Amino acid sequence: MRRLWVASIAGGLLACTPIGALSTGTAQAAGAGHWTTTGSMGVARDHFAWTALRDGRVLVVGGQGGTLTLRSTELYDPARGTWSAGPPMHVPRYGPSATLLADGRVMVAGGYCRALGGDLDTAEILDPATGQWTWTNRMLDFRREHDATLLRDGRVLVTGGFDGDSVLALAEIFDPASQRWLPVPPMSSPRLGHSATVLHDGRVLVTGGEMPRGVVAPVVPGVPAGAYFRGPAGEIFDPTTMAWLPTGGMRIRRNSHTATLLADGTVLIAGGYNPIGDGQVASAEIFDPKTLLFVPITPMNVARAGHSAVLMDDGSVLVAGGKRDRHGALGSVERYLPASRTWVRMPDMLSTHTLHLAMRLSDGRVLIAGGASGPGAGDTAGAGDTTGAETYSG
Repeated sequence: MRRLWVASIAGGLLACTPIGALSTGTAQAAGAGHWTTTGSMGVARDHFAWTALRDGRVLVVGGQGGTLTLRSTELYDPARGTWSAGPPMHVPRYGPSATLLADGRVMVAGGYCRALGGDLDTAEILDPATGQWTWTNRMLDFRREHDATLLRDGRVLVTGGFDGDSVLALAEIFDPASQRWLPVPPMSSPRLGHSATVLHDGRVLVTGGEMPRGVVAPVVPGVPAGAYFRGPAGEIFDPTTMAWLPTGGMRIRRNSHTATLLADGTVLIAGGYNPIGDGQVASAEIFDPKTLLFVPITPMNVARAGHSAVLMDDGSVLVAGGKRDRHGALGSVERYLPASRTWVRMPDMLSTHTLHLAMRLSDGRVLIAGGASGPGAGDTAGAGDTTGAETYSG
């Protein structure tokens, strides 16, 4: 039996895909660094999942390739700069999650496959040592485009997403030791296109995402009422108490944004799509776990959603690509400098990317691959898909 902690949402909100907004902020001089072409993926795909493996390779699974939902996987070897076909999953999956478990295996969960009836509750685990996929127990709920976060104790927290009818507030935890899925209390609001970030103390900050109109953000004791005047509240999951703690609201509503844990324990929230008329936004803010408040900072130079943000070795954050109204996928790149809370323009990528893979490799380079490219990128599933890949050094 499925749990009933679901809030329905009007169909119009679900159509909010990452498409454009105009640039804001003050442009700054281009910084150092350069992009280099690396081997292309074997299959063009978007809405796929990825994770780094213990040996430094990068695993890509599923997604949409043109009109096909994919069960194929690929492996990127940073030393050789090449991609190779990996073992196919048991079923095709659009919008799944992929999580590197503490023992080095990878769990892929959920997603969508029209041929199998729609949204999925199945999960499977890859052992990279043998190249074999094995089924594990089904999730408690069907979901796609959810978030799956590895907790410090080795369990996996799954939040939000879409089940084919509704955006979900539901959350559950996977225990690799027992291979069981455990129910946890739902979030305060249904969320799709949200982010989940593990804080330094092991708790998980959830921010943004689409949420139904009329959902009232919870009140946090000691936080000024004015903190809620715009946007849904964030919330924090405590794995030790299995409870959710509300935070102050973000300065604007946003989904398809990025949330990056900084060295000082704060979290950088950047860009995204504002469904209340703004479209793509350049705005950025910092979440402070000590005060539970979001503080606005200097906006990015370019409004974008569906972009990537990667924490660099020096503590800065590299933001790349995304999409903007009337411009399609973006090739622009900028870097956030925490010491001055400013943004610096960086050299553009060699091609445009949105809904793409972005990961810092073990040698410090950043890999960008796949997703959608060009003017109509991301307008529909499979539109503008690319196999292109490149690495950033600097």
